[in-house]
Amino acid sequence: MSGPIRKVVALAAACTLALLVPMPSALAGVHEGTFRGETSQALGFTVRVNAREEIRFVKVVIDVPGDLGCVVTWKAADLRVFIGKDGTFVVRGQNGLDTLVVRGEFVTRRKAEGTAKTSVEGDCSGDKRVTWTATRI
Repeated sequence: MSGPIRKVVALAAACTLALLVPMPSALAGVHEGTFRGETSQALGFTVRVNAREEIRFVKVVIDVPGDLGCVVTWKAADLRVFIGKDGTFVVRGQNGLDTLVVRGEFVTRRKAEGTAKTSVEGDCSGDKRVTWTATRI
């Protein structure tokens, strides 16, 4: 194969491969927006996604049973949690001894669902796991 023909064949092969591999810009913004819904306790849940497919904000309200029992509101802003290629994400937070883990999956472009688990210490101590669903607003 001569030089010019070899270059044309190589260029054609590279263009074909480029069409088969999804580029990040092609996937960007698929879930962009605010998703709002409820937990299995009928309390609020919100998650915000930016155009780079990052979870930037989470708010979840959980009723933690225990000696005193209390309603805990977790807010996490300025996050940079990437959504996986499979549409899943995990947000972990801690405030002193209190912890929160939110796991989620975008089941469609407009709907997400998952679980949230918190452990709280102090006057209001206890553990609670809830499920949640949210739709894009």
